[in-house]
Amino acid sequence: MVRQRTSLGLSQEEAANRIGVDQGTLAKWERTEREPAGAFRGRVKRFLQDWEASDAPRGVGSNPESGDSVLTTVYPVKSFLSGPP
Repeated sequence: MVRQRTSLGLSQEEAANRIGVDQGTLAKWERTEREPAGAFRGRVKRFLQDWEASDAPRGVGSNPESGDSVLTTVYPVKSFLSGPP
């Protein structure tokens, strides 16, 4: 998530506001200390999907060798995006 956030030029505070969480919560997700649960999982998924649809640089957060998108290659995104929203 750090790569996606920084490629959009967002501070941690700005990204947390977009997702609708406290900055401290986002910091824990980015450090992989915790993972989003419940409704927050869906909010993060939408944030990452919006990033995928944006004009953000693609060398960061994607795997050009496999063709996988950021939604399937970046930890901890991989683990919580595969579950229910």
